[in-house]
Amino acid sequence: AADDLVGRAGVELQYNEWLHGTRGAMVERTDHGGRILSVHRQLEPGVGKDLILTLDPVLQHAAEALLDAALRRRAVEYPQARPGGGAIVVMHAHTGALAVAASSPRFPPDAFLAGSDGDIRRLLDDPAGAMVNRVCGMTLAPGSVFKVVTAAALLDWPEFAPEETFFCQGYLKHPDELRCAVFVRRGIGHGDVTLADALCVSCNVYFFHHAGRMGAERLVDWAARFGFGQPTGVDLPAEAAGILPTPASCETIAGQRWRVADTYATAIGQGSVTATPLQVARMMAAIANGGRRVTPHVLARVGLAEHANDDAEAISDGRPPDSARRQTAPQPVADLDDGILRYLADGLRRVVAEPEGTAYATIGHANIAIAGKTGTAETQPGRPAHAWFAGYLPAENPRYIVVVALEHAGDAAAAAGPVVQRLADVMCDKGRVFTPAVDSSRQP
Repeated sequence: AADDLVGRAGVELQYNEWLHGTRGAMVERTDHGGRILSVHRQLEPGVGKDLILTLDPVLQHAAEALLDAALRRRAVEYPQARPGGGAIVVMHAHTGALAVAASSPRFPPDAFLAGSDGDIRRLLDDPAGAMVNRVCGMTLAPGSVFKVVTAAALLDWPEFAPEETFFCQGYLKHPDELRCAVFVRRGIGHGDVTLADALCVSCNVYFFHHAGRMGAERLVDWAARFGFGQPTGVDLPAEAAGILPTPASCETIAGQRWRVADTYATAIGQGSVTATPLQVARMMAAIANGGRRVTPHVLARVGLAEHANDDAEAISDGRPPDSARRQTAPQPVADLDDGILRYLADGLRRVVAEPEGTAYATIGHANIAIAGKTGTAETQPGRPAHAWFAGYLPAENPRYIVVVALEHAGDAAAAAGPVVQRLADVMCDKGRVFTPAVDSSRQP
């Protein structure tokens, strides 16, 4: 009926047919004066179903608070920047169950029930996009987190030798283009680097050089294997697919034919490539879980609320509950073998664990060992970069994927790193998710 309450966004829209009850119907027989003579009920009313979600309320609220605080710091540091937002994802590496799906800015759903027309209009016109679920609807250049894809493609290329060093002088050919961040800041290069070194210190020049040699086809093929340029299939509405440019699509996307410069840009997650936080989380999950592409989801089960604790325990242990088996089974990423996975894991561990790693200063002292990759994605001239961190924990026995993406927040390590460390500390607090003991894999 016209006055029924129905889901318009998020889980309530996705599962409205289960949440929504059914109206009853009855026939009244009256006399000519309108007096009711008898009542015959034709249809009993029905209540909607309970949905039990995979989200952890404590972690979700903590992530939202950390995200809001990070965006307040961004506003202070970059007061002239356009309004923006961010997202935090915590996902089980083996099942795709989402423990955290935080987006900021947010809106109070009851504003559309009890709010004034003015309140609703302000939400709809909010320049920061409060109505956008940035977990699955925000597409940004992924920056250096995409180097994980490039590294996998290189490791699968027969002509590539990962232990062979390449000398980084800070730029590829000319000092004013195709440079490393360390050259921009300090006028120096990284020197001799292997692939694992290049991941650890995020050496752009290394990836420019080798991706240029390898070519675009293998690079974009591997990106597609990880799921870039296509929806993850999450059970949330309005999911964006992102953009994965290819030599065949380049003219449509960028208005020109593919050039070697496009290969360079794509190799470090710049140019036309864009991704959602969920796509990045799914990529990192494949590294952490042994090479399988999972389907992110928020629905744990359909049923009575008194069974919620059983399902929450099953998900935290990495065992999907019976009712979650309807989700698409994890699919192997073609050719992502144990050798490639071990090499990538070593480089990602060093990003956080070793002093020269880009995330060591801000994440290296968390209460649990974390592996991952920072990404500082350049945007338009004069605007702060997007800040990313994507990783997993514990580093040696991965259970959860953590992704932080902050629009126009500047340096990734400085902006996203502290959010990751504090969230990891919450996960360890009082043994909520992990025992807060120092992991044996941590470096001194």
